[in-house]
Amino acid sequence: MNKLEKWLLISFAAALAAVGAVWLLSRRGAEGAEVQLRTVLPGHTGRVISLAFFPDGKTIVSAGMDDHSIHLWDAESGQLLFQIKTVPIGSVAVSPNGQKVFVGGRGGDYRLWDVSTGELKTLVSSPQTGYTGVEFSPNGQTVAALIGSPSRSISIWDVKTGDRILTTNGISFMYSPDGKQFASSSMDGAVKVWNAETGALIHTLRGHGGKANLAAFSPDGKRIVSAGDDNTVKIWNADNGSLIHTLKEHRGKVRGAAYSPDGKTISSVGEYDVKIWDAETAVQIHTINEQINFYLLHLFSPGGKYIVKSVPNAVKIWDAATGEPLYTLRHSSEHIYRIAHSPDGSATEGTIAAADEKGEILIWNLNDAAP
Repeated sequence: MNKLEKWLLISFAAALAAVGAVWLLSRRGAEGAEVQLRTVLPGHTGRVISLAFFPDGKTIVSAGMDDHSIHLWDAESGQLLFQIKTVPIGSVAVSPNGQKVFVGGRGGDYRLWDVSTGELKTLVSSPQTGYTGVEFSPNGQTVAALIGSPSRSISIWDVKTGDRILTTNGISFMYSPDGKQFASSSMDGAVKVWNAETGALIHTLRGHGGKANLAAFSPDGKRIVSAGDDNTVKIWNADNGSLIHTLKEHRGKVRGAAYSPDGKTISSVGEYDVKIWDAETAVQIHTINEQINFYLLHLFSPGGKYIVKSVPNAVKIWDAATGEPLYTLRHSSEHIYRIAHSPDGSATEGTIAAADEKGEILIWNLNDAAP
């Protein structure tokens, strides 16, 4: 997981030939227009399992699960800048200062790559293997990883010393905006809030009647929104752990939820729809009736202008304020592994990148639309 994935990842789509290719696309058109392919950049020789933008938006890092390689790309030109071979990769994340890349290996190795020197050193090794999700804290002081099997667990380490701060059972995690806390979700429906610097448990939030799929902090860190298999979204007070609201309008399990960057709205994605809520009153504002693939989630753009969601064979973009559809991007990919959005204020602001099971990466620029 990377920083921009905080608003909950949705992955998205790609389908146009050539295994292990990276694609650049540009959106040109009015409301509902389809995006046309601009450029194909060959690179990986298998599935690309993870990708992320650097903080300045000028560089993209991609990780190949099958070819065990990390590639750095120029986000504007698509030029391959650097590549390095490493362990079978499950996920990558970029530090807030852009100096390091945290590599989560599917074989249990977790490594820090110093981009300036090229040094790749093992931070920790774990006997667990399988799916991994990794993330730097927003303050850059710690890193966290979700380890897939034989049982899912979450660990946090100090970046400077490599010391393990905490290991706990969980299926997803999210840092607070200041990086000092993080929330973990679990199979038993509990959401736990931890001190990311000491590993101390702060709160246990109980209320979901089934699995808690994901929990995320509000931009000011004062509230937490969680999504569960009991068809509900819950809003909690992050300071005292009390339940504020329960949102019950979804028709099926809720895969995830996130606050908009301005904190005014919440977007939640269910099995059959996406809903937008007023974050203060918990009143439903809009419903987007789209079925979602199990592997795909949704995303607020960093500026909060768009909601982006991958649905079967398409990526769709809606106006976050009105719920109206703006753009549709067609594809034929079955699985999307990762999505990344360039930071606000960067040279590539509005750029979205996504990778699929074929090893393709698609890149759109939402600022390229014709007036």
